Amino acid sequence: EHQLVECYHRALRLNGIYGYSFKQCWHDYRMSLMLIPFISAVWYGSLNRSELVDPEYPVHLTAATFSAIRRHNAVQLLPEYFSMSLTHRCKKALKEAGFPVENVIIDAKKLKGGYICETLRLTMEYSASVDTEKEP
Repeated sequence: EHQLVECYHRALRLNGIYGYSFKQCWHDYRMSLMLIPFISAVWYGSLNRSELVDPEYPVHLTAATFSAIRRHNAVQLLPEYFSMSLTHRCKKALKEAGFPVENVIIDAKKLKGGYICETLRLTMEYSASVDTEKEP
């Protein structure tokens, strides 16, 4: 898996994606492992087993995913992430991506939603010394 993520990261750079370190890419891969069981439950839980080419695929996928979660100790990422407020998580992610934000304000009014996700409006505040025309 490490080699696969290295290959993916190299392909991003070859296609002009910079400012995304391998360390962050690996962190994101480990974090994404935590989403697969949820996505699988929603996706495969909405289908009849007879609709699947391989009715055992969800079982194999779940087992492989939990094996990867254990192998990469991905669970250790959750306490830090979920102990932060949504505002703090957004600010941290933006700073890690190179945005010099001082504050993030989340508008409680939902822009759109569905049964899986909702979209919120974020307002980013920069320090007075940041030139927003030159900065990302």
